Amino acid sequence: MRKSCVSTATIILFFSLAVSAQKLKYKDIFPLMQASKWDEAEQQLDLFIADPKNSEEANAHYSLGKILERKALSENIVTDTAQMFVHIDAADLHYNKSLKLIDEKELKKNEEYYQEFNRRDLRTGEFGIKVSDVHLDIENKVKSLQDRRNNVRAFLKEASVANKLYDEAQDILQNFKIDFSDQSSFLLGMDKEVEQEFVKLEGIVKNLESSVANTEASLAKIPSPGLAHTLTKKTLYDLADFSKGSLDLTREGNIEYWDLKAWIEMTKSEQKSNIGPFRQELIAYDRDLVAKKQAFVQNPSSVSGPFEFDPTILAKVRGFGANTLTEKVVSFKVEELNYLIEKQPNVMPDSAKVDDLYMTVSNLVGRLDKMKGFIAIDKQKAEGGFQRNPVFFTSRYVSPDQLLSYANERESFVDAELSVWRKKAEDLKKRRSWLIAQNGDSIALVVKDSIASPTGFSTIHIADSAGLYVNGLKLVGKDLNFVVAKATPAYTVEWMLNEKLPTPNKDFSFKPKNAGHAPTADGFRTFYIHYPLKEKTHLFITTVDNAGKALWKASLDLDHPPVSVSFNKMVMETIIYLEKPAGDPTADLAYIVIDRTGKVRK
Repeated sequence: MRKSCVSTATIILFFSLAVSAQKLKYKDIFPLMQASKWDEAEQQLDLFIADPKNSEEANAHYSLGKILERKALSENIVTDTAQMFVHIDAADLHYNKSLKLIDEKELKKNEEYYQEFNRRDLRTGEFGIKVSDVHLDIENKVKSLQDRRNNVRAFLKEASVANKLYDEAQDILQNFKIDFSDQSSFLLGMDKEVEQEFVKLEGIVKNLESSVANTEASLAKIPSPGLAHTLTKKTLYDLADFSKGSLDLTREGNIEYWDLKAWIEMTKSEQKSNIGPFRQELIAYDRDLVAKKQAFVQNPSSVSGPFEFDPTILAKVRGFGANTLTEKVVSFKVEELNYLIEKQPNVMPDSAKVDDLYMTVSNLVGRLDKMKGFIAIDKQKAEGGFQRNPVFFTSRYVSPDQLLSYANERESFVDAELSVWRKKAEDLKKRRSWLIAQNGDSIALVVKDSIASPTGFSTIHIADSAGLYVNGLKLVGKDLNFVVAKATPAYTVEWMLNEKLPTPNKDFSFKPKNAGHAPTADGFRTFYIHYPLKEKTHLFITTVDNAGKALWKASLDLDHPPVSVSFNKMVMETIIYLEKPAGDPTADLAYIVIDRTGKVRK
């Protein structure tokens, strides 16, 4: 029953259409075309041509072709592509149908339908409609639609290829950025594997440039409305600035994308003009350091130092990052060469010059500590060095394992040398803590700002261009002695004076301010010491000549302790300035004068 109802409705529909088509006359449809009522005209033309008896109506096919062409030209070439191709195919069908039907007979019969083709004959000057003109125009329309279809297809295909190539290129660049933090590290770290990827990238970008050009060329061939956009290339100066994006050439508006071709050309130029020569220069410099070391081992007198890391090469190395393994390994070789030269017996100071020897040994320990800092590396650091500067390290060490083996061997050497020189430095440090006297009456040299030592020695050191002097107190049994001595560079006593002193108060502890000295005439020196004695301050002072002979001595009990001693060369007198009385800051500074014979006046 339901099938019967559907069949009946279908019959009624077709019948209605047939009746409508039979009622339609083309002369009633044509005015709609002239009035640009395209939708209404298309609807009626579809009905009109659907009637078999109207299927050969030439101008009806031509008009429907125009409507379909107009639709195809108005549709978006990206979002409405499929519908546009349907309309192009349909317009092409109707135009070609009209071409077969339009002849002289048709033009004479329906001249009013072809007035758009009424043109002046260039030879006769008369207006008229020619079959050849009509056919040529329709053929051009057909060709234009076919070209549009082909150019849109070419545009979309090339745009898709360009988008894909850009993504492939960006993937390679992203991998570069993962392995290398910036342009400098990338340039220096380009090994064979990275170079292969770079060459691959160059090929992709070459195809990308061609595809983008083809895409834009195809787009330029598509008449308006086509696709309105502009392409803007972004300059990539440093790999660190790279970030992934997309290249959709089917978008409207401004499309920004990386100028990868320019980056590749810049990178190749930097490799050729800077990185390549720098690598060779660094390798040659490293070889030269090794050659100098070998020459020194064979003949120490053939190599003289000191050496420093070539400033020009060092600046270039640091241009690729500070404190890199490259810098450390080469710096180690520079420092090792200096160390070998400095530790030679003929270069070391005289063993009798304890201070000079201690300074030299301390410097050697410092240099060895620096060398250890340079060469103490692990496997991870070795592999990182090969990744960061593969050409240099491969040339010099072949593999990370061999670099690590070299580093371990040199670190062992440094540790052994450090053990020797640290012990030597400790021995010298102890040696510098005693002033040795031939009679065994040696003097302990305590730290300058220390209090009385448990050994009973309390001294200060006075070092100047004339040598080392010791001024202080020495406990001999139960007696407290004032001691002044001059030391030789070997820390032995050149001369020494002792003077027994009164026993100080029990709460006294020696401090640097309790002793002092002042140069006098002819290189002589005045030495003094003071300490609390009952309610007074006891002062012992003496002037000693260059041979250690006391020219005069004086012992004084003062109301206030001295603060400084000076020597007046004009009158050859020693002046002792005393502290101001407590509670009277405005009081004049009191002083005592001692003449060249030791006589005191206040």
